[in-house]
Amino acid sequence: MYVRNLRKPSATKNVYKFASSKNRSVILCESSLERDCCYHLEYSKDVFSFQSQPEGFYYSSGYKRCPYTPDFLVRNQDGSEYYLEVKPLAKTFSEDFKRSFALKRIAAQHQGKSLVLVTDKQIRNGVYLENLNLIHRYSGLVDFSLPSTKIVEELSAAGRMCIRSLADNLKLSIGEVIAAVFCLIGLGRVNVPLDSAINEMSVISVN
Repeated sequence: MYVRNLRKPSATKNVYKFASSKNRSVILCESSLERDCCYHLEYSKDVFSFQSQPEGFYYSSGYKRCPYTPDFLVRNQDGSEYYLEVKPLAKTFSEDFKRSFALKRIAAQHQGKSLVLVTDKQIRNGVYLENLNLIHRYSGLVDFSLPSTKIVEELSAAGRMCIRSLADNLKLSIGEVIAAVFCLIGLGRVNVPLDSAINEMSVISVN
């Protein structure tokens, strides 16, 4: 077992950073695709925490003992853990990749964990990732303010309401409500479908 250190300066590798409230740390990634994966892990209700470049292990390929470090170790809310490998879809079709990934999966099972492959097609899925990006941006800029408190109170009484109705009822601008809603989503206080653009007609509910 061994650990790779992305904090060590390198002239040949870019390091991408993701500020994670869930982990209370900055996550270092080797690619922009891995960083984009962090948005999904950060705001997944199933994920308790995640770690980039965790302790690696070895797998056997023929007569060789090959080192391997997964991209992430993910810990679920139920206490289970799994490794995550992030790859562009185009790089997953070769026979060499399929063979080596199958061997890595076997080695991961010996560590008591599954190894899951996720591709850019799953991570960079249009509007969903854009919404996660906005949630992350607003969660660092907007505190649990008076508009946020009023929105939660209004939704607790009504159950569900669109952003325009919230703005009208609370005498706030559409922009103020949307900013507060993004903050509240990040805090896990409200729900809204993330597979379409969030606008004045989006329906919000409380958790």
